Amino acid sequence: MMPGKASNTLTIVNKGIPVTLKILESGGRAQACPVLTGEGIMAGYVEQVIGKGEEVWYRAKISLLSYWASFVLGVLLLIGSIPAVADPAAAEMRRSMLIVLGVAILLVVWPLIVRAATELAITNRRIIAKYGVLSTRTIELNFKKIESISVQQSMFGRILGFGDVVVIGTGGTREVLKRISDPLGFRRAYDTGLAKVDNGLATA
Repeated sequence: MMPGKASNTLTIVNKGIPVTLKILESGGRAQACPVLTGEGIMAGYVEQVIGKGEEVWYRAKISLLSYWASFVLGVLLLIGSIPAVADPAAAEMRRSMLIVLGVAILLVVWPLIVRAATELAITNRRIIAKYGVLSTRTIELNFKKIESISVQQSMFGRILGFGDVVVIGTGGTREVLKRISDPLGFRRAYDTGLAKVDNGLATA
């Protein structure tokens, strides 16, 4: 496609996910190409597993604030190790400090990787969760098989706005969605969706 001047954009919804198209004028013709948004254009796990007629009603994310201890420790190790690594007079300690520096970087970066690899969604039929970086663990709970949902928050969780969502299924099965940002919002979204299904405003 030849570059052209963008005149406007068009947003369409594909399986409940908004996709923005940029209209380009090239050679007297109008052409549409996808624009990367916050969700991107690559299909994630949720988009791969939702079925026909299934819509994504709510998305949640892992809270980076839930890793506050990892960030604090990582920053302290960075502050302590970088000067030692850069100091020519500390050559004997450099190897040890390089290891400490690597651990510090991992403590800071790992929560970002975990957050990017985790998907949490509520559709008009079920709760979907995908965890894992090196290996993957998935949770899919149909509305009809959920008995209750509760929220667990520590003192820091209440202050910083994160917590765990505990889902109890039929037969007493227990699934915990950990470190969710705004867990009360997640539960409200589930309650709202379930009410819609119960009142016939949506199909499950």
